[in-house]
Amino acid sequence: MRLPESWTERLPALEQLEEPWEPFPRIALLPWIAFYLFFLYQQTRNGMLPGLMDGVFVPIHEGGHLLFRIAGEFLMIAGGTFLQLFAPFALATYFAFRRQPQGVAFCSFFFFTIIFITFSFFTFNLGPFKSSSASGPVILNSRRQFSPVDNGKSLSSSPSFRCILR
Repeated sequence: MRLPESWTERLPALEQLEEPWEPFPRIALLPWIAFYLFFLYQQTRNGMLPGLMDGVFVPIHEGGHLLFRIAGEFLMIAGGTFLQLFAPFALATYFAFRRQPQGVAFCSFFFFTIIFITFSFFTFNLGPFKSSSASGPVILNSRRQFSPVDNGKSLSSSPSFRCILR
């Protein structure tokens, strides 16, 4: 990929993005595709594999609450989701600079999976947002208790949806 010369003059680290990607073994393509398809299938069926990934992302999410605790209540609450989104994005960026396509694909897949889960959570639970006044900004109401009412028939009954934001 060729970047504009003005960019690489100002930010020499971007020159790494002009190097060729590491070769991707074709024999690994089928297992990776099978993994991603199986993961998506399990996600729609509330299977075991997405629950195992919650074991990875929930501690990152909860660590975000602890990390941003010193910045006030709003950032403490939003910090969990921010760190949960930032971790796979930062790793995908790292692998992009290292020119490793498998790492970029793996981290990007989980970044967009978390984006889907987070947006779905807010779609199902619009209650956490309220206006402080008729013309005031939208703020996060941290004292609201969430309880999805879907009788376990949608994705919001998975542990991922229950743990995104508290």
